[in-house]
Amino acid sequence: MLQATRLQYACFEYCRAKQGLVAGRIGSEAALILSAGRRLQARDLALNAGQVLGRRLGQRVVAVHRSYPDQPAQLEFAIQEAEAGLRLALARGQDLAEGEASSGEAELEGGIEILGQRLADALAAGRREEQRLLREALGAAALRVSTGRPELLRLHLRWGLSPLLKLVARRQGPGRRAALELEQQVDRALLAASSSSALLSLLATLSEDLAARLEASAQGDRKLRLRRAAGRLQSQPESVESLGELAREAGLSRFHFSRLFKQSSGVGFAKARLEARVAKAARLLSQSNLRLGAVAGECGFKNSSHFSTAFKRLQGLSPRAFRDKNRKHI
Repeated sequence: MLQATRLQYACFEYCRAKQGLVAGRIGSEAALILSAGRRLQARDLALNAGQVLGRRLGQRVVAVHRSYPDQPAQLEFAIQEAEAGLRLALARGQDLAEGEASSGEAELEGGIEILGQRLADALAAGRREEQRLLREALGAAALRVSTGRPELLRLHLRWGLSPLLKLVARRQGPGRRAALELEQQVDRALLAASSSSALLSLLATLSEDLAARLEASAQGDRKLRLRRAAGRLQSQPESVESLGELAREAGLSRFHFSRLFKQSSGVGFAKARLEARVAKAARLLSQSNLRLGAVAGECGFKNSSHFSTAFKRLQGLSPRAFRDKNRKHI
């Protein structure tokens, strides 16, 4: 981390002092440098920058050059091309690379990124057959662009898995440490695979593991939201007007919330709300001097008649009889 920070700072300081240079995203040993000059001029500037920074820092510095256009709208595309060239340079052990891939290679690399995002979307939606097809397509695209070289295949598979890692990290909640640990686990697994066939098999294993983590995270989050909804129903039953209201708070459809609520509580929403309102009324009757009509209103009943009928059906006594009986024991 310290090494990467030193390189980043030195690269940005260097580019700040040079006319027409822009420093981009920095890795632990790579400096992305863009030049406003012509193609040959951009190469010379990047080569010189890499050599100067390498001597200054006492370490190998990889530089990639890409002449960028004056139009701001095209700058983002130029940066993306340069980043692709930087990744290839690192994998191939080059000290200098050009950030302009051939049209076929650029298309395949862009396809890997798109396939990775589509795979993440399929995992998020739980579409298993689509996951399998996209995983196979991602592996095939990565194999083609890496020309069968394991070191390049490893790099492109990691790139394709990035959207999945980001998705799982978001679902697991805040905290950069957990996300870093997950990324490190994936990186170690990819480094341990030494052949193209082993890497392609690992792609299936890793994507299935990430899918399982995603499902576990989703289930845990859903259970937490259900517990919160049930807790509100018990503590403030008078404030809950409808099942749809709790479903929206839990981030679920009415159908799924109703089904999951019944599975977890053993009773349907309407019965659970009525029981919670009667239980609150019983507490008020025992512990306060509120009139029966006021108790009914405090607990969410529309009128005293409905309150008395529901209370007697669940408690076996009318509200007045219940109050008299329980006050004798106070």
